[in-house]
Amino acid sequence: MKINFGGKERGFQWGMGCLERYCELMDCDIEGLDLAFKPGRDQNKAMTNLLLAAMGNYADLHDEAIDFTYPKIQAWLDDAPQGTLNELMDDFKKSKYLGKAIQDYFTQEETEEGQGSGNVKKK
Repeated sequence: MKINFGGKERGFQWGMGCLERYCELMDCDIEGLDLAFKPGRDQNKAMTNLLLAAMGNYADLHDEAIDFTYPKIQAWLDDAPQGTLNELMDDFKKSKYLGKAIQDYFTQEETEEGQGSGNVKKK
């Protein structure tokens, strides 16, 4: 996926390379993906690191210079048009990991309010 982000068109490459980077940045395993999708102490950190991982993965795959940092991504998110983060997260969920859509790794356990939890399935 490519969007105008931080003043120029930037690519986001999800998948195995992104998830490996994300897990290293967050010091978690794959089950730590839910941190980016549920409110909590680490949600902002997780969302920023997920984007940092995807942008770094894209840059490496396309031999592009990395001209972004964690604080820059945070500032760009603050300044981005409304809906940009949702667009990125939707694209992430539709992306593939080991041949399967990322969203298929998430459960939609119903709560009393009828909201899905977004927890990653335990294998």
